[in-house]
Amino acid sequence: MIFMRLFFILFFSFLGIQGWAARVDLYPKTEIMPIPLTTLAEADPFVQEALSNGPNAAGWYSGLYKGPWMGFVKGAAVVAQNHVLPGTLVYAMPQVDSMVLARIDAKDDVNADPDPDWVNVTLRKPIMLYFKKSAAPAPVVAPQAEAPVAALPRDLEGQFLTCGKTFMGTRYDYQLVNDKSECVALLDVSRCVLASNLRSYIGQKVVVQGMIRDIGRNRTVQVLSLRLL
Repeated sequence: MIFMRLFFILFFSFLGIQGWAARVDLYPKTEIMPIPLTTLAEADPFVQEALSNGPNAAGWYSGLYKGPWMGFVKGAAVVAQNHVLPGTLVYAMPQVDSMVLARIDAKDDVNADPDPDWVNVTLRKPIMLYFKKSAAPAPVVAPQAEAPVAALPRDLEGQFLTCGKTFMGTRYDYQLVNDKSECVALLDVSRCVLASNLRSYIGQKVVVQGMIRDIGRNRTVQVLSLRLL
């Protein structure tokens, strides 16, 4: 099974009834790709420093991002947990014709689990990232202590079922359910690589990969990929 990338470690603030703080999508080159390498709050120091330096002629802001960020390596290159062979290429997607993001050095801080297929790796390795400023960014408001939001790139397991619930203005047609028939998470599949075949997964036990947001008692997932257990 080919896995879509988990490239997100987000830092954003809850804006009460007004919605989310402005976020900035960052890319490894000056071109809008289907999914950004990572997304940061506009108030993040990296974004603010790039803004202060000004854009290039095409309107792109840039800076040296020190991570963490995520990419893919061939499974054969992961010889032990968190140990990837030096010289291994890190790809933007789980395919050799995708963009090469970096090359693993012996000194690199890498997080990876062995797997015969493509492997998601998390790196703390400097990489040039680019973004364009939105035309009308939302004002940044201090987080509310009683309404924390977590955004974590990780896996969730459960039964894949239809849903039909609307939460914070977004309709969720699918959900993940545990063995007690309780909803584990509402699933946003708009960026899922397998979106055209999702109905074949209904009723099956799956592992979902994506960006997880915990908002009060509710959990949502921006699904990037899923596979059968």
